[in-house]
Amino acid sequence: IDQFEGGMPAKLRLDFTNEFDAWHVLCGFNWSDNSVSLQFNLASFGLDDGEYIFREFWTGETGTMRTSASHLFENVAPHGCVLLAVRRLRENAAQYLGSDLHLSQGSELVGWEENNQRLDLKLRLPRMAMGEVFLRLPFEPAAWYVNDLLVSARKASAQVYRVPVEVDGFSNIRIEKQ
Repeated sequence: IDQFEGGMPAKLRLDFTNEFDAWHVLCGFNWSDNSVSLQFNLASFGLDDGEYIFREFWTGETGTMRTSASHLFENVAPHGCVLLAVRRLRENAAQYLGSDLHLSQGSELVGWEENNQRLDLKLRLPRMAMGEVFLRLPFEPAAWYVNDLLVSARKASAQVYRVPVEVDGFSNIRIEKQ
């Protein structure tokens, strides 16, 4: 984004798409030797006007942002970064917000099927891993299954859930609707 105009890059934008979604990974860097606060303005990353939902990779923080406003990320570690997966907010639609399994926060998602009774997701990683998947759901889930085992998801905020997953090549997530 800044094309190395000031020496070390201050921000980076990567665009991703798959058959289920399109999203952006935005990164703001702290090259100093002290903790700092980094301000994110989506317009400065060249995103179209609108409302977006984000997930920060390192902290798991989620929230919404408009391109016309800024969001402050405090206490970014020395030589650290803020790494956001940003998707256009879709009202009344289930959305994959990312995971702590892959920096892209979305390329691990290889299956998404939804009907009136349930939502099925499939993850793929070329390794064994344990972590969490973050989902925004406009419905109240009745039950959560990962690889056919009942699990407990945690509500992170309004309509946002953290689902514990284990991946050994593939992982299947099923969310039963009420």
